[in-house]
Amino acid sequence: MKKTISTRDIWRHLKNKSPIEELIENSPVEYHEWIYEKYNMFQEMYKITFARCQINYINNIEPVEGLTKKEVHKKIFSQKKEVQKIFLCLYEKKDISDLVWKKIYPPYEKMKSNIN
Repeated sequence: MKKTISTRDIWRHLKNKSPIEELIENSPVEYHEWIYEKYNMFQEMYKITFARCQINYINNIEPVEGLTKKEVHKKIFSQKKEVQKIFLCLYEKKDISDLVWKKIYPPYEKMKSNIN
């Protein structure tokens, strides 16, 4: 039985689309509630961050008819560095899931088990 589960373990599980049951079965019962809480929190953070990226792209970048690829790239690279890669992927109709997960990478926090 795994003795500790961290926020990063939970984040990684979600990022890799692994079922929460794998975390739960390898952790002490007294930490299940904490794991579910963090799991749900990261899911919500992901959904909100993903939606914000799309909204910001639509409001700030989405190509207006007649713009060249070069002009759209100029708009993208005039934005904050932290969103440029996401906007570029959205423009090229690529998946941004991994980039969104990286944006919400959590600080390390763990629950320690008293089981020896």
